[in-house]
This record gives sequence, C-alpha cells and structure tokens, in this order.
Amino acid sequence: MSERPQSPLSRARGSFARPLAVVLALALVTGLAGRSYADDVHPPVLDPAQDAWKQAHVARVSAELASRPTAHLPAEVKAAREALVAALKAYGERGVFAQDPDHPGLAISHLIDPYGTRCALAHLIDVSGDGALLQRLAASHNEAFVPELLEDE
Repeated sequence: MSERPQSPLSRARGSFARPLAVVLALALVTGLAGRSYADDVHPPVLDPAQDAWKQAHVARVSAELASRPTAHLPAEVKAAREALVAALKAYGERGVFAQDPDHPGLAISHLIDPYGTRCALAHLIDVSGDGALLQRLAASHNEAFVPELLEDE
C-alpha cells in the first residue's frame, strides 16, 4: 500500500484555499495554541490495513519534514514548524485515525469522522488554535483531500 487511493467523491473546490493557507501559515509563524481535541477519542478500527498505511504514511511524512534544513528560518518560524512536526509525529504514533463507517474499505478522507476523530490535517489545524476554520471545513468539505481544499476554481 504505497499509494493512497483517490477519493471517489467529487467535492466543491476553492472556497477554503485562502483561509486554509492562512491558518497553516499562522500556525507556522505564531506557533501552536496548545489545545487539541480530547485524547479519549477512540473510534473502532474498521480497516486495520488502512490504519497501518496511515500510520506508516504519517511517520514517513513527519520524518521527511523533520529532516529538512531549517537554519535559514527565523527562530520563531523554526520553533513553530518544529512544534507542528512534533504534533504530526505524535499524532501518527498515537495511531488513532479517522474512520469511515459508511464506506468501509474505501480510502475516503474525513477531516472529522463520525466519532470526532481528526485526520492529520484537521489535527494540525486544531492544535494551531483555529477550531472555527476546522468546523467550517468539516461542515462543507469533510471528505475532501488536501489538494481539493487548496484548489482555486
């Protein structure tokens, strides 16, 4: 399972590109707000192979991000980036991932699943302190992949 299957659902695009880019930039510049959803969220594991793929994927991405040079970054940006990379790594190590009870076996991305579990992106938005943006995204684009959220129409 080296490549994630594409979402079979088509979603509206573009309306959240700027706000999403802003929250991610702010998270990198201002650091983490230190809040997150409850650690007691434990959805049932519906597809162990898919969860294993997600855990390996998050581990690869967080390791790649951690290995990139940051000496050129201002201290505040570097510290915020390191905090977000650490948050992503911890998310993956925790191993509790969003589930899709309506489409078992399909790689449907959920920002927030029916159990309240966040995907990796939603987790980073949440810990960056922009819960309002996360709720708006989840309300209208809950099954979108990151590229779909960033595309302009």
